[in-house]
Amino acid sequence: MIAMCCIWSVSGFSFYLIDFYVKFFPGSVFFNKGFFGLCDASAILYIKVLEKKLVTVPLVIRFALVMVILFSLIYMVLANSYLFLIPVMVGLTRLQINAILAYSYHVNQFLFPTLMRGAAYSMTNFVSRPFIGMATIITEYTKNPMVIVCILSILNMGTTFMISEPADE
Repeated sequence: MIAMCCIWSVSGFSFYLIDFYVKFFPGSVFFNKGFFGLCDASAILYIKVLEKKLVTVPLVIRFALVMVILFSLIYMVLANSYLFLIPVMVGLTRLQINAILAYSYHVNQFLFPTLMRGAAYSMTNFVSRPFIGMATIITEYTKNPMVIVCILSILNMGTTFMISEPADE
């Protein structure tokens, strides 16, 4: 439960941090929002393919977190040199983050017994909402949100080791 609360909180925070920061990215806000919308829409399909390939719950989340870290590092290194890569790297980072969020909703039914699922949903939402709300405030005070996203994803990687494979009911 603690691991899912952490994963949900960090993923939600990172998603909204990037979403609110889109007005500061170079280029057209409308193009960036449209591109990010396509990335968000393809996250469900992406996570289902990833789930089929990696099978276990912790591996799927770890792989997506590694990709978030990789894309945010590429963004931080190349953002000043190659401006055309900014929407691509941010979009790919958002794809991974949105995939983690969607997978967290989906995997809840496998990690918790039937009578606990509603309580698990409400607990993770209750814990994650303040972090998601803080994203709007932190957006105004940061120059590069990808640094925060990268650091939080690295820290979040440790919580994936607390997730055990679901037992059959």
